Amino acid sequence: RRSELVALDLEDVTVTDAGLKVLIRFSKTDQAGAGEEIGIHRSSDPRLCPVDALESWLQLRGRQPGALFCQMTRTGNVRPVRLSDRGVVRAVKAAAVAIGLAPEGYAGHSLRAGLATSASNAGADLLHIMNQTRHRSVETVRRYVRDAEIWRNNVTRLILP
Repeated sequence: RRSELVALDLEDVTVTDAGLKVLIRFSKTDQAGAGEEIGIHRSSDPRLCPVDALESWLQLRGRQPGALFCQMTRTGNVRPVRLSDRGVVRAVKAAAVAIGLAPEGYAGHSLRAGLATSASNAGADLLHIMNQTRHRSVETVRRYVRDAEIWRNNVTRLILP
């Protein structure tokens, strides 16, 4: 969730050999603030690696305590002010435009929905997707992954030549 993303502080993220460990201290489904840790694997492709992306960001941001994701000025300087949820939306839309997509179809929620959809298309089962996205409802996740799910373990493959 974008609210969880902008709430992250530098100390909530730990780099490990496997990737990133991220502590979500509070969320919509964790109103008591018990916290939950998730893992994000490294990628062998440096263009897609979350650890490499974080390291690049920290070179700009610096390693002082505080908000992990900060605002930037139009001239590219980092401001020591926490990024807003609207800032996440603007970043997602800008990324869509950068790869030739219409920004109207994308928002902050696209990050979570895209993860669920891509994981399902890669063969992940619903429970593993729910563990990562921290969805509590199978029906909510199924809305994201329905297209991939209709082909996985489809019985018509067993009866058609």
